Amino acid sequence: MKKFFVVTMMAVLLGTVSFSASAQEKKAEQDKGFWFDVSASAGGMVMRNPAGSNAKFGMNRASYGIDAVFGYRFNNYVALGAGAQFVGEINRNDVSIPIIVRVRYDILDKMVTPFLAAEVGYSVYPYSAKPRPQYAREGAIGAGTIGVAIKSDGNHRAYLGVVGSAVQVTNDGARWYRKFRPELRVKIGYEF
Repeated sequence: MKKFFVVTMMAVLLGTVSFSASAQEKKAEQDKGFWFDVSASAGGMVMRNPAGSNAKFGMNRASYGIDAVFGYRFNNYVALGAGAQFVGEINRNDVSIPIIVRVRYDILDKMVTPFLAAEVGYSVYPYSAKPRPQYAREGAIGAGTIGVAIKSDGNHRAYLGVVGSAVQVTNDGARWYRKFRPELRVKIGYEF
């Protein structure tokens, strides 16, 4: 009788463990798949002695951005995507179109999770006029985001983050050159 009890308990325990493992595998399969992300952001370049200021550093060249990214989520933590942004400056009629690749890492497998994201890309200036306006965004881009995501039904996520980036810009006048400028932005978005 004692052997029967031990064997029965072991069978129940193994069944529970295998059911739990299959439930986790099923959840992991549900987390995989294609996704689409749209977001809006606002911010500006961080510059020394911005126009009209006595401060050593400050925000200048206020801008807004809208982006759309399509990608693949490998699990509930890692996603990879590619897309395009539309960036416009608020005080002047100037836009650029960055093409980007984004890697995103959700730190926790919870409903509310902090996340990290990294982007690299190239910004295309859509106008052919030369000389370019001062600080026209044209060239390489690198960005990092830290934020919070809220997961909803069907693996959708709403998120809010702070983006720090280095944007290659051009200058007008006698010289045409490319130089990196730091930029800070606040971004809000939704992943489908």
